[in-house]
Amino acid sequence: MKRIGKLCWVTALCLVLTGVMLTGCRAGGDGFFNGPIQDSDLYEPELELPETTEAEEPEPEEEEAEDTDPYGLVWLVQPTLEYDHVVYCAYCDFFAVDDHSGSPLDRETGEPSGEDPFWGHGGHGGLAYDPERDVFGWLDLGETVLLSSDEFLAQYSTTGLQAVVQVDSSMREGFEGVEWLAPEAFMDRYAVMYNGVFVTDFLFDDRDLMSAHAGNDAISMGKEGRWGLIDRQGNMVIPFIFEHIVHDNNVAFARYDGKYGILDIRALG
Repeated sequence: MKRIGKLCWVTALCLVLTGVMLTGCRAGGDGFFNGPIQDSDLYEPELELPETTEAEEPEPEEEEAEDTDPYGLVWLVQPTLEYDHVVYCAYCDFFAVDDHSGSPLDRETGEPSGEDPFWGHGGHGGLAYDPERDVFGWLDLGETVLLSSDEFLAQYSTTGLQAVVQVDSSMREGFEGVEWLAPEAFMDRYAVMYNGVFVTDFLFDDRDLMSAHAGNDAISMGKEGRWGLIDRQGNMVIPFIFEHIVHDNNVAFARYDGKYGILDIRALG
């Protein structure tokens, strides 16, 4: 009996010691038992996240309408007309293809109007001025009339806008008592005059004689291969960005990148 009691006591003691060792091992003590890790050991405590609401997409900002032309020009017909050259005759008041005898063009569409062409006619060759000697010349049919400024303005009309070429009046040619300016007298520099008064210096190297008219609000001038319009005050009202430009007081045929378009220039007046 005593022996059985002793065994029970030893057994109980062993069980107690075993429990202590297992507890120490699971607690990270010096125990040697490495039991399997339970799934619950891998779980992190859940975090309480703040309530989220669906983000509202910002309303798209209204984009400003882009001006299709950086110079603010108003195109009635975009540069799509495949003409080599367009002329405007201020005296006959029409646009035509190539030259004065070419097919007239519609001002709204730029297409040939179908009317009979206007045949060419004569006209003056413009004004010349020698600023060094204060001498004006009227270029007409190959002849040149050279007068002082006062005499010239008293005898000849310079009403409206005019392109004036700079010349050296000392360089002349003659035959049987008739003199005219030699070809080398022309310096290929032009100024703009309005009603007998210069409104620009000799800033330009080309001009369009056929578009000059007393009633025009602007005149077509060329500079370094580019064309624009100058008004009665000498201001640039169409920038010098075109390969050519001719106009009346309402529209202008302007060539850009090899093709002509039609500009609305009524606001210039």
